[in-house]
Amino acid sequence: MNISLIQFTGLLIFGALYLPVIFLAMQRREEDNAAASWLAAGYSLLAMILTVVEAVWRNGETSKNGAASFQEFQIYLSLTLVFILTLALQFFLRREAWKIWTGVWGIWTFILVLTLVNAFRLPDTLWSDGSLTLERERLAPAWSILGWLTFLVGLIVAVTNGGRESRQPLFRNRLNYWWFILLLVFINDALLFSNFLIPGQPLRLLIAALTAYVIGTHNVPDLKHVLRRAFVYVVMAASIAGLYAGGTLLLQALFKDVHPLLAGGAIALCLPAA
Repeated sequence: MNISLIQFTGLLIFGALYLPVIFLAMQRREEDNAAASWLAAGYSLLAMILTVVEAVWRNGETSKNGAASFQEFQIYLSLTLVFILTLALQFFLRREAWKIWTGVWGIWTFILVLTLVNAFRLPDTLWSDGSLTLERERLAPAWSILGWLTFLVGLIVAVTNGGRESRQPLFRNRLNYWWFILLLVFINDALLFSNFLIPGQPLRLLIAALTAYVIGTHNVPDLKHVLRRAFVYVVMAASIAGLYAGGTLLLQALFKDVHPLLAGGAIALCLPAA
């Protein structure tokens, strides 16, 4: 099978995984968080459309120039995606600041469009000192990344202030899950901005799913308990892996002719008893 066809099919399947998330966001909305739930569904829908567009693009585009253009397209959309998350959080916190953030996004997008069409009549080379050159074509992506950073800082401030002001333990626990959402957003988009393109941007699916779950679920598991259990499992897994590797190396050092598979099997049999 052609590799482009495999990627095309895989990305379409991956895009279809957003459908249950959209359904979750639309079905599990609370009265007080209806707007936030619709925004979570909108985030998933936009991410799904972007995945389908990427599937179509990868099926027919292989040039480096095409890859750079599509990366810029994703950078521009990342600004809108983080804006949608900002609105969802503002409605989740029942704040009126969403009006301000909508205005900021509108102005930022308007300036971005003017930059893309070169309405300011800027030269192709904005600045150069002989070794470093600032090209006009890099101005629009840089403006988008700066806007993305502005919204991300706003999200961090909103989550921090919301946790400080909340007097309801259940709501504070739900709000703490937003830190994982912000971490995933940072990792996903930082990789995108660093020219590390992962097909389908899989972390966006986790962002969409976690956002829909936190907004639509009133009583989520205690985050401290989840982290504690996760830490225990990680320590246990690391300990078992360390004992297995150390025991295998020790047997190979003691018995020069022992086969690595035999040594590993012997250690594996001893681990459950330990």
